[in-house]
Amino acid sequence: MSDYPGVIANLLILLIFPIGYLSMPRLKNRQNRIFVGLLALQIAVIPFDFAVGWTEAHPSVLAFPARMGYALLSLLCAYWFFLFTAEVLRLKPAEAPWRRFSPLVLIASEVLTLTAAATGRLALMYGFLSLFAVLYSAASLFLIFRFRERLNRYECVSAAGSHLLLSAGYLLHIVFPSHMLVGTVNLMACIKFYLAFENPHLYMANRGNSFNMRAFRDVMDERIRKNSYRILAFALRDYIEMRGIYGGAQMDKGVAMIGRFLVQTYPEYQVFYLRSGRFVILAPETMDWEQVQREIYDRFQAPWIADDAELDLGAAFIQVEPATGLDSVDRILNYIFLAFENFGETLPNAHGLIDAESIRRIDRQIEIKRSLDRCLERNEVEIFLQPLIDSRSRTLAGAEVLCRIRDEAGNLISPAVFVPIAEQNGCINLMGEQVFEKACQFVRDHDMEQIGLSWINVNLSPIQCMRKDLSERFSNILHQYGVSTEIIHLEITEQTVMDISRLEQQIDILRGIGFRFSLDDYGSGYSNLSRVKQYPFANIKLDMGIVWDYIRDKDVLLPTIVQAFKQMGFSVTAEGIEDGVMADTMSELGCDYLQGYYFSKPLPVEEFVSKYTLSA
Repeated sequence: MSDYPGVIANLLILLIFPIGYLSMPRLKNRQNRIFVGLLALQIAVIPFDFAVGWTEAHPSVLAFPARMGYALLSLLCAYWFFLFTAEVLRLKPAEAPWRRFSPLVLIASEVLTLTAAATGRLALMYGFLSLFAVLYSAASLFLIFRFRERLNRYECVSAAGSHLLLSAGYLLHIVFPSHMLVGTVNLMACIKFYLAFENPHLYMANRGNSFNMRAFRDVMDERIRKNSYRILAFALRDYIEMRGIYGGAQMDKGVAMIGRFLVQTYPEYQVFYLRSGRFVILAPETMDWEQVQREIYDRFQAPWIADDAELDLGAAFIQVEPATGLDSVDRILNYIFLAFENFGETLPNAHGLIDAESIRRIDRQIEIKRSLDRCLERNEVEIFLQPLIDSRSRTLAGAEVLCRIRDEAGNLISPAVFVPIAEQNGCINLMGEQVFEKACQFVRDHDMEQIGLSWINVNLSPIQCMRKDLSERFSNILHQYGVSTEIIHLEITEQTVMDISRLEQQIDILRGIGFRFSLDDYGSGYSNLSRVKQYPFANIKLDMGIVWDYIRDKDVLLPTIVQAFKQMGFSVTAEGIEDGVMADTMSELGCDYLQGYYFSKPLPVEEFVSKYTLSA
């Protein structure tokens, strides 16, 4: 006789549990559909289990359909647990080719079990049912062990524990067929799988009912396998700055409002929030993304009002099509984030399309990042030297040390490409330190007087100037190589001068240990003579842009600036000299030093030494 109170209790739980689950936002993917099917099977099998127990005590015409329904649905439950496990492991067809034959195994097991049920041999029916159910759990346990790296520890333990529980329940059912052990352990396994894999709170971004990064990965993994998706992503412009202006709490509410707007406006699509002000709308290929983008852009023309605060926000858009051939979620995320960097989240109305050309460009950027990481890790950053020529004697006076890295093939990468990347990912400090150390090594290993060098300039990035221990680290390197600060000067860009308070403090400390400074790229930004006057620069380097402008259209501005610098006690270097006329013109203007391709491009150390030692 069946355990009627247990049947009723399990049925009530299984009726209440799905109602709460189905009322919450859920992912539209295969894993979710399998789990919903699993819950439906659990609910369906309970009346048949009840009927089998009842007809054993009260024989009737219902015995045959009760046994057949119970056997069929119970095996389907075991098979569905197996399917759910294979899905959470994200098995690809090549990794599990046997999955195509699993329905045949199910049919064979159903035939044997149903035959026993039809002939009234209940013990044999329970035996077949338990045997095949345990085999499905054993296969699931093998897969969990084989692909355990795809799950975190909690997920792995939950999945394995659920299948061990299922196996124990089916084996005990042979010994105690009158007790509803199978129904109870199935319910416990469902709850365990729910907590580990299907709990909606695992996938919600808490931003207006939008989904999070984990949800995006799960859904996109399936869409990639089907090669059927269309992505419209957008990022809030100046997100970090906006959080500073409006405050974190207000911005969080604004982001939640945007999420709600997207979910309510596009219920047929899936909305994800990928942190840092980035949203993704995932839809079938039929989505009219131009229309959707236009509607979102129009909404951003009005402020988002949160607690009486008006948030004036803008967005930059990126579109991704499956035709790009992106074959992993990580690659898609990398391209989306890098595309935002390339198109510029700070530009008004910025938008871009991730197509074959942009993928090639982003792949190159990723390759450069790898090369940069490799060079820094192996201390393979190189230094090149470009001469600074005395404008009167036209002989070598000094040199600027320039950083260079190479890709895997040994080709040089332009500093205009890798330096911004180094600044973005925070490795500019390590790169600058390695360059400084190699400059000290160059001074130690070569006869500066024989080469004709009085000093060399080493660039100091704005980010390096933020380091409180910069002077200590440079002092240690100088001491290690036995080099004097009289030989090595530091160049800082005009951009660095913008943060006056931090720069003054840093310059004072570095001057205290003997460093002299040059101001690089003067004229490339918001040039301010009074600001420059505050700092004890030894040399001002005129940006090539204002040098070329003067050559094209002579006026009184540049001569006045040069003379003002001279009267303030600065020496002046003109950059970007490309021919003799430019050299003569800037010399007549009063510039002390000249730098540019007319004299030499940046050269590797040994080539530089060979060239200028021979001419000394």
